[in-house]
Amino acid sequence: MQYRAYDTDSEKIKAVSMTQLSKTVIKENLLDRAEMSDAHCHLELFKNPLDTIAKAREEGIGIIITSGGTVDGNTGAIEMTNYDGVFATIGIDPSAIEDADSIDDIEMQIKANPKIIGIGEIGLDAKYTDKYGLELQKDIFREQIKIAEALEIPVVVHARSMMKHVIEIIEEFPKVRFMMHFFDGALEEAQKLAGMGHLISIPPRLSSNRKKIIKHLDIRNIVVETDSPVAGHSPLDVKETLEVIAKMKDISFYDVASMVTGNLKRFFYI
Repeated sequence: MQYRAYDTDSEKIKAVSMTQLSKTVIKENLLDRAEMSDAHCHLELFKNPLDTIAKAREEGIGIIITSGGTVDGNTGAIEMTNYDGVFATIGIDPSAIEDADSIDDIEMQIKANPKIIGIGEIGLDAKYTDKYGLELQKDIFREQIKIAEALEIPVVVHARSMMKHVIEIIEEFPKVRFMMHFFDGALEEAQKLAGMGHLISIPPRLSSNRKKIIKHLDIRNIVVETDSPVAGHSPLDVKETLEVIAKMKDISFYDVASMVTGNLKRFFYI
């Protein structure tokens, strides 16, 4: 290796500046190659979904999965699939039991659009047990899982304060793959679900319990989501979650982003 002698201080400064510029370019190129994804959001709820999608793509978020949960939400989610990199899941969630009559339409809608890649969000919610009753929620949850089983597609699960009941139902369907949206269960429950081949979706609200899950759960069972604009601000929030995962697991941001997106692609056959 030959070392160059600089004739002037300004020439030396110029060379150092070029080195710094090269590092910046390399970093930007790595960011361009980092595959990022938002496993769960609600694009139709944004004032300007197209602007939201465009900003996400500019930052390297190539895959966005937008989820329905009501008749109107499903219609909005399906409309979003007209845009590159956007996929949808549709279903009737526990807050919209009144829409359960539309469940028969879900199978037809999925068959008509290859970018509808799963059923969800569906599940159980303790908040609505007084209004609808737990058994009715379970019946509607099972009915939609059976559609997913017949179509051989995954299910995105909503399980607020109902993890025990949700796991019991999941165990009834060993052939169906489940993604646990906005996971709020214990580490032991996450490990049990992961052992069954299911995914744990980490939202931007990183509680101490979720950090424990990030630390101890195999990254092959993790995806990241924003649930925006309900919880997160936009799909861009996945970057902060990925940074936390990278730091806690001592893996580079770029590798974490690529691995987590790979999990999502394999799970939904994207």
